Amino acid sequence: MNGFNRKTEIRPNEREPSSIVLLLQSSQFPNLTQLSACAEKAFHVPFATENTTNYCVFQKVLFTLLRAGPHVLSFMFYTKPYFQDDPNFVRDLRLPAQRAACEKHSAWLAMNYARGPANEDVQYALLSKLSIAMLNSDCTGAYFPGKHALIPNDGSLLLALEKKVSSVGDLRLPPLTRD
Repeated sequence: MNGFNRKTEIRPNEREPSSIVLLLQSSQFPNLTQLSACAEKAFHVPFATENTTNYCVFQKVLFTLLRAGPHVLSFMFYTKPYFQDDPNFVRDLRLPAQRAACEKHSAWLAMNYARGPANEDVQYALLSKLSIAMLNSDCTGAYFPGKHALIPNDGSLLLALEKKVSSVGDLRLPPLTRD
């Protein structure tokens, strides 16, 4: 029996969610408190670590979710190389820095725009804003599945993420409210 292939088994008439995959050297994934701190840094509002406000990071069954006002992001963590099922992907990359980013990573963290009213540009801007807050030396690069783009974490990634955030203008989120 073959496993699910995230690249080919999308339901008909359904597009892949807006997603950014951070390629990581180690499999030390952020916990809820760390994700909350990154979200606070990115969006400049306090985030709870339980599902109690419009601004929270929480666990729901097997999923880690982040609610930022009307937007919901989901996280997936995996302890194997992202491209392990596609050995030609790394070989076909044009730039040595892209190949190095792939070869150095051994785990990944995917952030998906799961639900909300935003168009695709705003979805990627929100994901980019959070990615900026999460970038560190453990990240070798980022892959954008919907764009089929890989950017190494060599300075060019931060610039690309900042450009995406600034391209949509004001990303101010609605005020904090209690459910």
